[in-house]
Amino acid sequence: MISKEDLQEFFTSTRKLRDSGEANFDIDDVCRWSYFFTDTVKSNLTRIGLHLEDNGYQIRGFLGAAEEDADPNTLYIRADRHEKHTVETLHETNESFYILAEKMGVGGYDGMDVGAIGSV
Repeated sequence: MISKEDLQEFFTSTRKLRDSGEANFDIDDVCRWSYFFTDTVKSNLTRIGLHLEDNGYQIRGFLGAAEEDADPNTLYIRADRHEKHTVETLHETNESFYILAEKMGVGGYDGMDVGAIGSV
């Protein structure tokens, strides 16, 4: 699980990237937030994807297993939304996604990423 301390470090390091010119967005403003759910059964991910779409998220597609995944059959679904977050609101979102994944019988919620609006 992603702790509040992890999120605080994420915000701090992303601000440093912005200050150094390595990031072209301000994490303290509205950004493109991407959220990732994982399972080995595509239909489970499709089901949660439909639920997320119904709640205002844009489904960006499926990703295959990463090199570090123990199971090569691991799949991910990515859901995006333009949002403004603080450490606290992102922590609440993450907590709700852990619960949603369990409730919908999906392998898990794998975390988030952030980028500029209009980026892929």
